[in-house]
Amino acid sequence: MRTSLGIVGAVALAAMASSGFAASVDITGRHTLSQTDTIGVLANGAWGFRDFSTGSGNNRISGRVEYANAVFNGRQRMGLTLTQFNFVGDGATTQTVTINLVQDFAIAGENVGRAFAAQTVQGRVNFGSAGQLAQGTIISAHEGTNLPLVGFNAGGVLSNGAISSAISRSSGGSDVTVIGNVYRIAVQYTFTINANGGIVSIELPQSLGDVATLVLVPLPPAGWAGLAGLGLVGFAAHRRKQRNRVAQ
Repeated sequence: MRTSLGIVGAVALAAMASSGFAASVDITGRHTLSQTDTIGVLANGAWGFRDFSTGSGNNRISGRVEYANAVFNGRQRMGLTLTQFNFVGDGATTQTVTINLVQDFAIAGENVGRAFAAQTVQGRVNFGSAGQLAQGTIISAHEGTNLPLVGFNAGGVLSNGAISSAISRSSGGSDVTVIGNVYRIAVQYTFTINANGGIVSIELPQSLGDVATLVLVPLPPAGWAGLAGLGLVGFAAHRRKQRNRVAQ
Protein backbone atom coordinates (compact mmCIF):
# COMPACT_ATOMS: atom_id res chain seq x y z
CA MET A 1 0.00 0.00 0.00
CA ARG A 2 1.24 3.49 -0.80
CA THR A 3 2.22 5.58 2.19
CA SER A 4 1.71 8.91 0.39
CA LEU A 5 -0.59 10.17 -2.33
CA GLY A 6 0.21 13.05 -4.66
CA ILE A 7 -2.74 15.38 -4.19
CA VAL A 8 -3.66 13.92 -0.81
CA GLY A 9 -0.18 14.62 0.49
CA ALA A 10 -0.22 18.15 -0.93
CA VAL A 11 -3.74 19.10 0.14
CA ALA A 12 -4.97 16.91 2.98
CA LEU A 13 -1.99 16.24 5.19
CA ALA A 14 -4.03 17.16 8.25
CA ALA A 15 -7.30 15.50 7.22
CA MET A 16 -8.41 13.07 9.92
CA ALA A 17 -11.16 11.22 8.05
CA SER A 18 -10.63 9.10 4.95
CA SER A 19 -13.25 8.22 2.38
CA GLY A 20 -13.90 5.50 -0.15
CA PHE A 21 -15.77 7.99 -2.30
CA ALA A 22 -14.50 8.52 -5.83
CA ALA A 23 -14.53 11.28 -8.38
CA SER A 24 -16.38 10.42 -11.56
CA VAL A 25 -14.10 9.16 -14.35
CA ASP A 26 -15.14 8.91 -17.99
CA ILE A 27 -12.66 7.74 -20.65
CA THR A 28 -13.45 7.79 -24.37
CA GLY A 29 -11.53 7.28 -27.62
CA ARG A 30 -9.05 4.44 -28.17
CA HIS A 31 -10.00 3.08 -24.74
CA THR A 32 -13.36 3.45 -23.00
CA LEU A 33 -14.22 3.27 -19.33
CA SER A 34 -16.81 4.91 -17.06
CA GLN A 35 -16.79 4.98 -13.27
CA THR A 36 -19.67 6.99 -11.84
CA ASP A 37 -19.41 9.20 -8.78
CA THR A 38 -21.72 7.69 -6.15
CA ILE A 39 -21.66 10.46 -3.51
CA GLY A 40 -21.68 13.82 -5.23
CA VAL A 41 -20.14 16.25 -2.75
CA LEU A 42 -16.85 15.42 -0.98
CA ALA A 43 -17.01 16.49 2.67
CA ASN A 44 -14.41 18.60 4.42
CA GLY A 45 -11.73 16.36 5.92
CA ALA A 46 -12.34 13.62 3.35
CA TRP A 47 -9.85 12.26 0.84
CA GLY A 48 -9.37 9.18 -1.26
CA PHE A 49 -8.51 7.74 -4.65
CA ARG A 50 -9.75 5.44 -7.38
CA ASP A 51 -7.61 3.30 -9.68
CA PHE A 52 -8.59 2.46 -13.25
CA SER A 53 -7.15 0.29 -16.00
CA THR A 54 -8.22 -0.95 -19.42
CA GLY A 55 -6.51 -2.48 -22.44
CA SER A 56 -3.52 -4.84 -22.37
CA GLY A 57 0.02 -5.39 -23.58
CA ASN A 58 1.40 -2.42 -25.51
CA ASN A 59 -2.07 -0.91 -25.99
CA ARG A 60 -3.36 0.10 -22.58
CA ILE A 61 -4.26 2.93 -20.26
CA SER A 62 -4.17 3.02 -16.46
CA GLY A 63 -4.02 5.56 -13.68
CA ARG A 64 -5.32 6.87 -10.42
CA VAL A 65 -7.68 9.72 -9.60
CA GLU A 66 -6.94 11.39 -6.25
CA TYR A 67 -9.12 13.94 -4.46
CA ALA A 68 -8.98 15.71 -1.11
CA ASN A 69 -10.74 18.43 0.88
CA ALA A 70 -9.16 19.94 4.01
CA VAL A 71 -8.82 23.15 6.04
CA PHE A 72 -5.52 24.60 7.28
CA ASN A 73 -5.36 27.75 9.41
CA GLY A 74 -8.48 29.35 7.99
CA ARG A 75 -7.79 28.30 4.40
CA GLN A 76 -9.58 25.49 2.65
CA ARG A 77 -7.76 23.54 -0.05
CA MET A 78 -9.42 21.20 -2.53
CA GLY A 79 -7.57 19.01 -5.00
CA LEU A 80 -8.33 16.71 -7.91
CA THR A 81 -5.66 15.02 -10.02
CA LEU A 82 -4.87 12.34 -12.55
CA THR A 83 -1.70 10.59 -11.41
CA GLN A 84 0.16 7.27 -11.68
CA PHE A 85 -1.02 7.53 -15.29
CA ASN A 86 0.22 5.47 -18.26
CA PHE A 87 -0.98 5.58 -21.86
CA VAL A 88 0.92 3.06 -24.00
CA GLY A 89 0.45 2.35 -27.70
CA ASP A 90 2.15 0.52 -30.53
CA GLY A 91 1.66 0.09 -34.28
CA ALA A 92 1.30 2.85 -36.88
CA THR A 93 -2.22 4.04 -36.01
CA THR A 94 -2.89 7.36 -34.28
CA GLN A 95 -4.59 6.78 -30.94
CA THR A 96 -6.41 9.38 -28.83
CA VAL A 97 -7.96 9.11 -25.37
CA THR A 98 -9.98 11.71 -23.47
CA ILE A 99 -10.30 11.48 -19.69
CA ASN A 100 -12.96 13.57 -17.98
CA LEU A 101 -12.85 14.03 -14.20
CA VAL A 102 -15.47 15.83 -12.11
CA GLN A 103 -15.69 16.30 -8.35
CA ASP A 104 -17.79 18.54 -6.09
CA PHE A 105 -16.34 19.72 -2.78
CA ALA A 106 -18.26 20.92 0.29
CA ILE A 107 -17.15 24.38 1.41
CA ALA A 108 -16.32 24.22 5.11
CA GLY A 109 -17.89 27.54 6.13
CA GLU A 110 -18.51 31.10 5.06
CA ASN A 111 -15.91 32.24 2.52
CA VAL A 112 -14.85 35.53 0.98
CA GLY A 113 -16.45 34.65 -2.34
CA ARG A 114 -13.20 34.13 -4.25
CA ALA A 115 -10.83 31.21 -4.73
CA PHE A 116 -7.31 30.90 -6.10
CA ALA A 117 -7.06 28.02 -8.57
CA ALA A 118 -4.10 26.49 -10.39
CA GLN A 119 -3.10 23.34 -12.24
CA THR A 120 0.26 21.61 -12.55
CA VAL A 121 0.90 18.63 -14.85
CA GLN A 122 4.17 16.74 -14.53
CA GLY A 123 5.39 13.63 -16.32
CA ARG A 124 7.27 12.42 -19.37
CA VAL A 125 6.94 10.96 -22.85
CA ASN A 126 8.93 7.86 -23.73
CA PHE A 127 9.80 7.54 -27.42
CA GLY A 128 11.21 4.28 -28.77
CA SER A 129 12.40 5.59 -32.14
CA ALA A 130 12.31 8.55 -34.52
CA GLY A 131 9.08 9.68 -36.20
CA GLN A 132 6.79 9.06 -33.22
CA LEU A 133 4.10 11.45 -31.95
CA ALA A 134 2.85 12.42 -28.48
CA GLN A 135 0.54 15.36 -27.71
CA GLY A 136 -1.54 16.48 -24.76
CA THR A 137 -4.14 19.10 -23.86
CA ILE A 138 -5.68 19.73 -20.44
CA ILE A 139 -8.80 21.88 -20.07
CA SER A 140 -9.70 22.73 -16.49
CA ALA A 141 -12.79 24.53 -15.16
CA HIS A 142 -13.31 25.66 -11.56
CA GLU A 143 -16.86 26.77 -10.75
CA GLY A 144 -17.38 27.11 -14.49
CA THR A 145 -14.36 29.42 -14.87
CA ASN A 146 -11.82 28.09 -17.38
CA LEU A 147 -8.19 28.09 -16.26
CA PRO A 148 -5.53 28.89 -18.89
CA LEU A 149 -5.04 26.00 -21.30
CA VAL A 150 -2.25 23.57 -20.41
CA GLY A 151 -0.70 21.33 -23.07
CA PHE A 152 2.44 19.98 -24.69
CA ASN A 153 3.64 19.57 -28.27
CA ALA A 154 0.73 21.50 -29.76
CA GLY A 155 2.55 21.63 -33.10
CA GLY A 156 2.72 17.86 -33.41
CA VAL A 157 6.51 17.66 -33.70
CA LEU A 158 7.73 14.09 -34.27
CA SER A 159 10.48 12.49 -32.20
CA ASN A 160 14.00 12.39 -33.59
CA GLY A 161 15.06 9.21 -31.82
CA ALA A 162 14.69 7.05 -28.74
CA ILE A 163 14.41 9.53 -25.87
CA SER A 164 12.48 10.31 -22.69
CA SER A 165 11.15 13.88 -22.79
CA ALA A 166 9.94 15.66 -19.63
CA ILE A 167 6.50 17.27 -19.30
CA SER A 168 6.19 20.16 -16.84
CA ARG A 169 3.32 22.56 -17.41
CA SER A 170 1.34 24.90 -15.17
CA SER A 171 -1.68 27.14 -15.67
CA GLY A 172 -0.28 29.70 -13.23
CA GLY A 173 -3.02 31.04 -10.96
CA SER A 174 -6.59 32.17 -11.62
CA ASP A 175 -9.09 34.12 -9.53
CA VAL A 176 -12.38 32.20 -9.39
CA THR A 177 -15.79 33.39 -8.19
CA VAL A 178 -17.24 30.93 -5.67
CA ILE A 179 -20.93 30.15 -6.14
CA GLY A 180 -22.94 28.72 -3.24
CA ASN A 181 -21.57 26.23 -0.71
CA VAL A 182 -20.23 23.63 -3.16
CA TYR A 183 -17.07 24.01 -5.26
CA ARG A 184 -16.80 22.07 -8.52
CA ILE A 185 -13.63 21.08 -10.39
CA ALA A 186 -14.01 19.57 -13.85
CA VAL A 187 -10.96 18.59 -15.90
CA GLN A 188 -10.58 17.11 -19.38
CA TYR A 189 -7.29 15.46 -20.36
CA THR A 190 -6.79 14.59 -24.05
CA PHE A 191 -3.72 12.63 -25.18
CA THR A 192 -2.73 11.53 -28.70
CA ILE A 193 0.05 9.13 -29.66
CA ASN A 194 1.37 7.45 -32.82
CA ALA A 195 4.12 4.88 -32.33
CA ASN A 196 5.10 4.80 -36.04
CA GLY A 197 5.44 1.02 -35.93
CA GLY A 198 7.12 0.94 -32.51
CA ILE A 199 6.03 1.71 -28.94
CA VAL A 200 5.44 5.11 -27.32
CA SER A 201 4.01 6.09 -23.94
CA ILE A 202 2.85 9.11 -21.93
CA GLU A 203 3.37 8.92 -18.16
CA LEU A 204 2.23 11.15 -15.30
CA PRO A 205 3.75 9.24 -12.36
CA GLN A 206 3.13 11.87 -9.67
CA SER A 207 1.31 14.82 -11.20
CA LEU A 208 -0.16 17.51 -8.92
CA GLY A 209 -3.30 18.27 -10.92
CA ASP A 210 -5.81 20.95 -9.88
CA VAL A 211 -5.75 22.71 -6.51
CA ALA A 212 -8.11 25.44 -5.31
CA THR A 213 -7.64 27.56 -2.17
CA LEU A 214 -10.44 29.42 -0.38
CA VAL A 215 -10.03 31.93 2.44
CA LEU A 216 -12.67 31.31 5.09
CA VAL A 217 -14.28 34.21 6.95
CA PRO A 218 -12.89 34.31 10.53
CA LEU A 219 -15.20 33.69 13.46
CA PRO A 220 -16.19 36.77 15.52
CA PRO A 221 -14.25 37.31 18.79
CA ALA A 222 -16.81 35.26 20.74
CA GLY A 223 -15.90 32.32 18.54
CA TRP A 224 -12.23 32.31 19.50
CA ALA A 225 -13.03 30.22 22.56
CA GLY A 226 -14.46 27.53 20.32
CA LEU A 227 -17.89 26.01 20.03
CA ALA A 228 -18.24 25.65 23.80
CA GLY A 229 -17.69 29.39 24.15
CA LEU A 230 -20.35 30.08 21.56
CA GLY A 231 -22.70 27.87 23.52
CA LEU A 232 -22.07 29.87 26.69
CA VAL A 233 -22.72 33.11 24.85
CA GLY A 234 -26.07 31.76 23.68
CA PHE A 235 -26.96 30.63 27.20
CA ALA A 236 -26.09 34.06 28.63
CA ALA A 237 -28.32 35.77 26.06
CA HIS A 238 -31.16 33.42 27.00
CA ARG A 239 -30.78 34.31 30.71
CA ARG A 240 -30.81 38.05 29.93
CA LYS A 241 -34.12 37.63 28.06
CA GLN A 242 -35.55 35.72 31.01
CA ARG A 243 -34.54 38.48 33.45
CA ASN A 244 -36.07 41.16 31.22
CA ARG A 245 -39.40 39.31 31.14
CA VAL A 246 -39.45 39.11 34.99
CA ALA A 247 -38.60 42.82 35.31
CA GLN A 248 -41.52 43.76 33.05
